[in-house]
Amino acid sequence: MAITSSTFILFFVSTLLIYYLLPGKWQKYHLLVASYVFLSTWSLEFTSVLLGITLIDFCLSLRLSTRKSGDKVLLWFGILVNALAFFFFKTSGFYVNDFVVFLRWIGISTNFESLPILLPLGLSFYILRSISYLVDVHRRQVKVPRNFLVFALYMAYFPTILAGPIERAHFFLAQLHKTEPVTNTDLENSFTLLLIGLFRKLVIADQLFSMIPERVFIQPDRFSTPILISWFLAYMFALYNDFAGYTDIMRGVSGFFGIRLSPNFKQPFLARNFSELFYRWHITLSHWLRDYVYFPICRALLRRNQGKRSFSVLFFPPLITMLVSGLWHGVCLNMVVWGLIMGIYLTIGQISSYKRPVIPPDERPLWAQVLRMGWVFSLCALALLCFRMELPQAWHFLENMIYGEILARPDIRVFPFLMLSLFIDWSQYRYDDELCFKQWPQGVKYVILVLALLAIFLFSVGTMGKPFIYQEF
Repeated sequence: MAITSSTFILFFVSTLLIYYLLPGKWQKYHLLVASYVFLSTWSLEFTSVLLGITLIDFCLSLRLSTRKSGDKVLLWFGILVNALAFFFFKTSGFYVNDFVVFLRWIGISTNFESLPILLPLGLSFYILRSISYLVDVHRRQVKVPRNFLVFALYMAYFPTILAGPIERAHFFLAQLHKTEPVTNTDLENSFTLLLIGLFRKLVIADQLFSMIPERVFIQPDRFSTPILISWFLAYMFALYNDFAGYTDIMRGVSGFFGIRLSPNFKQPFLARNFSELFYRWHITLSHWLRDYVYFPICRALLRRNQGKRSFSVLFFPPLITMLVSGLWHGVCLNMVVWGLIMGIYLTIGQISSYKRPVIPPDERPLWAQVLRMGWVFSLCALALLCFRMELPQAWHFLENMIYGEILARPDIRVFPFLMLSLFIDWSQYRYDDELCFKQWPQGVKYVILVLALLAIFLFSVGTMGKPFIYQEF
């Protein structure tokens, strides 16, 4: 059930109507049933994997919460179980077929040529929620719900199950117990987020993706430098608006149920250094990596160096953190290289600020900020080549982008959509408010609303139901 399909609209509206007809104490159970129904439309096997992990983590958290000082062995066991589940499904394509060959070699016959194991939808996201929950229980930072169904809703809540946001348990669970009604302002904010998300996905992302021929990433030598640059820019903006659009849609959907979800993007292409980019792109993942990878490594190194800020503290934490990020996106060489490149960018930024005072980006001249935005964006684009393609293809693409024919024109169709994306980002950046469009004069708001709805309708014809890129992770 793709979330831009008519089926999802029917599912959402019916779920919302039943939700408000039910007494308050039954509403969360209704959301749990709806969440499992939603996931089962993709695959019943996916629901069984989620249910199994949920049961294991719930039992472990109850055990952890009864220990006076926690139990590190039990905690590491829980982390290991979740990590093994993640790597089993993520890497099954690398070894399953070889395992079948091995079985036949030792005389065990099989009735299939290969053993396909599909990656359960949302696995990468709810595994991170599981690990953060167990760590927070061990640290006594979250109160363990005694009701299994409440915890199951945290794990399976349908606006977060496919591609996040990666919510923390204390923030999400607290909202299930609040008694304040959903106000008209809440509904207006949710509708605005929903509209922005649909516009990003259907009008910008889907149209940009449709302009890029698949063969451009396979045979880049057949195209000129300007066309390669314009199509790769289209890919970058499409990827961003696709994921940001998904997040805004689901945050809007969740807001109608009175449950706020965390923002995941804050104008990342306007970042002026890589630390800023790290906290503007996929914010909930960045915060997860910061709290459960980066900070623990820093603390361990500082203890080892007796509190002194050595070179190792500057070098290893960002490098390892981004390597983990790369492996989370995909257990393959090109993702590892992408993570290492991004880690090197962050490390250089750390080292360069080690022996000189750091000037906050906002305090620099405007021209310097613009130059830094361009520099960060360009380096990010180079790293993103590895994100999109296998390493030989990425190198081939880069070569042709540098040494290809330059006396040709780019694909000018992409630029109006790039400008639309930048217009949304710049407006939100200028007002420091993702819902800044609500502050505009009444007449302007109505014109923008009508134009946005018209564009969504026109551009969605024939494209409704297209999957989101980050569902693949």
